[in-house]
Amino acid sequence: MSKITQKEKYYFFLNPYTDSSFTRCPKCDNKTKIKKLPLAILLEKKEIMFMLNKTCKFCPYCELIIAKKHELELIIMQFLGVDHITDKDFTVMGTQDKAVYREGVGKELIKENPLEGVSIFKNVWDFEVQQAYWGVDEK
Repeated sequence: MSKITQKEKYYFFLNPYTDSSFTRCPKCDNKTKIKKLPLAILLEKKEIMFMLNKTCKFCPYCELIIAKKHELELIIMQFLGVDHITDKDFTVMGTQDKAVYREGVGKELIKENPLEGVSIFKNVWDFEVQQAYWGVDEK
């Protein structure tokens, strides 16, 4: 594959929880914002890289992007025309510069340099949800 043209940018969390939308950052507890970003997604088995302009949760303090796993899986299944995929079938690698993304909209899918304008993630984080407890402690 081609070399990456941008430096590393953002941290990433692929949210596997369908019942948690992370209105607060799981790292710093500040309110998350909504940000639309072109995500660079690699389809492992097909060896295809494609960009998806996706609305995600974003913490500007931690530079953390949170994308819902089940939403990405649905989009990728439609793209591939399959009924089932696993998280091993795709990797969200980073984001593409918005100007480069807009330039490529409506053009052919295969590019000479698919990583043009792509900034890979600094790191991929994983968080566990702590279930809320509304009971009284028995002593």
